[in-house]
Amino acid sequence: IPADRRPIYVSKAGINLAAKYQDQNLGKLVAEIERILTNRPNEKGLIHVTYSLMEKLKLNLHSPRLIFHTREDKMLKYQEFLNTSEPKVLVAAGLYEGIDLPEDLGRWQVITKIPYPSLESPAIAYLAENNSEYYANETIRVLAQGYGRICRTPTDLGATYIIDSSFERLYKEYGDLFPSWFREGIVSDV
Repeated sequence: IPADRRPIYVSKAGINLAAKYQDQNLGKLVAEIERILTNRPNEKGLIHVTYSLMEKLKLNLHSPRLIFHTREDKMLKYQEFLNTSEPKVLVAAGLYEGIDLPEDLGRWQVITKIPYPSLESPAIAYLAENNSEYYANETIRVLAQGYGRICRTPTDLGATYIIDSSFERLYKEYGDLFPSWFREGIVSDV
C-alpha cells in the first residue's frame, strides 16, 4: 500500500499520556480528539485507548458518533460498529491486533497512548530495566500492528494520528527498530 495512502500524523500538541500525567493532560487530549472528529465528520474511525483512559474519555467526550465498550461487551460493540453504515467511531481498548477495518469500515484511527507493555508485571519491569531494546521492540511491534488495522488493501486509504508525545522519544531512540513501511508513512517530522 503506497505510503501516501496511509499517512501517520504525529501530534505536536505535546500531550504526555503517561499514567501520572493523564489527568492534567486530559483536556488537551479531548480537544485533539474533538478536532479530529470535526475534521472527519462522514467517516468511520477507531480510537485506541487503555481501559483507564477510556473511562476518563467517556466522561468528557459527548459525541453521539462514539461507541465505547467494556471488557464484557467488547466484541458486541465491535460488531455494532461494523454493522452500522453511520460514520461511527469505536473507542477501543486492546484492539491493536485481530481486527480488520478495510475501506469505509475505517478511514482513520487515533493512537492516544503509545502501547508500552505494563511495568506492573515484574518480568516486563525487569526486561525494561535490563534490556531496553527488547522493551522498545515489543512496544513498536504492537504499535505497528495497530497501524495496520486500517488500510488493508492496495486500493485502501486511511490516516493514523498519534497523540502521545512519548512517540517522539521512542522514535528518536529506536527509529531503526521500526519497520521501513511504518517509517515511510510518517508525514510529520518527529
